Amino acid sequence: MNFNNLKKERKINESLSLFKKKLSGNNWKKYLINFFIAILFTGCTGIQRGCSSWWATNAGADWIIVQYAANGDPINCWKLNNTSVTNEGNSDGIYWEETNSGHLVHISGWYNRVQVKNGEFEEAAKLLGIDVHLIKNGKYKQ
Repeated sequence: MNFNNLKKERKINESLSLFKKKLSGNNWKKYLINFFIAILFTGCTGIQRGCSSWWATNAGADWIIVQYAANGDPINCWKLNNTSVTNEGNSDGIYWEETNSGHLVHISGWYNRVQVKNGEFEEAAKLLGIDVHLIKNGKYKQ
């Protein structure tokens, strides 16, 4: 073993010893609380997005979903109210149950979707580059 490895090993042992001293007694509770507070504040965005996604999949949400032709023009378009949209396993597709007919709709390929907040369908449609008033029965009428 060379001298540099011995120095590194000594530093690691000193660090571990210092860490153990800091966690002795009731100090570990303080560090644990600080750890969870740090996770809470740094992970809020991810947690909120995850909860929102889970809720939309399991309880339903409002959506605008657009399927595009090869040239990029919107061809199929759906304005969905209180609908659960689920990702297909091992696929790029999604599916949902069509509210009026009860049919299960599966799409894949070139599509995009926006989860609509507070019923603001017009604003959500702008994010997809479409006009919400041109959505008719699953088609986009230009």
